[in-house]
Amino acid sequence: MIALVLSFLSLFPDTLWVSGKFYRTLTEQGDTERVSGTLYLQPGQNFFLEVTMPVHQIVTLRAETLILYYPERQLAFKLRSSLQMLPLGSQVFALNEQDLLKQSGFVFLNRETRGDTTWSFWSHPQEHLTLKLGTVQNRLVRLTLENTEKQRVLFQVEVKEYREIQPGLWLPTSIQTLDATTATPIIEKVAFQDLRLTSEVPHWVQSFVLPPQTEVRIRGWSE
Repeated sequence: MIALVLSFLSLFPDTLWVSGKFYRTLTEQGDTERVSGTLYLQPGQNFFLEVTMPVHQIVTLRAETLILYYPERQLAFKLRSSLQMLPLGSQVFALNEQDLLKQSGFVFLNRETRGDTTWSFWSHPQEHLTLKLGTVQNRLVRLTLENTEKQRVLFQVEVKEYREIQPGLWLPTSIQTLDATTATPIIEKVAFQDLRLTSEVPHWVQSFVLPPQTEVRIRGWSE
C-alpha cells in the first residue's frame, strides 16, 4: 500500500500534508485481515500511518527506514525498506513509467485507445513477461503483469475511484491488488476517506521520535 499511495503524490506541493482515513483488507487462503486508521503524508518527505484496528500501531517511512512502533508495548521494529525494494508492479506507480520499465528490461510494444481508456503494452522477452497499463485522463486505472510462458496473471492493480482534493490534484480512494507471485494469491483492498490537503497535522507527526524507554529491534541491516 505504501508505494501505491506515495506514487500519486509526486505532483503535490511538498509544503502540505495529505491526511485521511484508510481501511485495508488482506485476504490469503480464505483468511481476511482488516486494518484501519489514519494516514499523514508529506510528498517526498514523510509517511505516517496510525493504525487503530486491530492493534494500536504507528508506521513511519523516511528514506530507507521503516519503523513499526507499538506504543502500549513500548516496542519498535526498525527495518530497512525503500521503494526500490518493492515488487515491480508497485514501483511502476512510484517512478517514471517509461524510464523504470526500460531500466527493468521491458520493451515498448504499442499504445491504443479503447473507449475512454488508453492502453500501453510492454514486453520483457528474457523473463517472458508482458505488462499492460490502462489510464483514463492520465490517471492509472489498471495494471496487469502476466507470465506469457505460463499464460497466467502474476500481479494486477485496479484503481476504482479517484477524488479531486484540489483543482487538478487527484488521489485514489479505492485500490484493489492481486499478487499471484506466491503459492497462494493475495488480494488487498484499500479504501480512503476524508482525504484532504492541510498544513496542520498533530504535533507528534511533525516531530516524531521514539520515546527513550522504547525497546528497538533492528531488522534488515547487515551486522
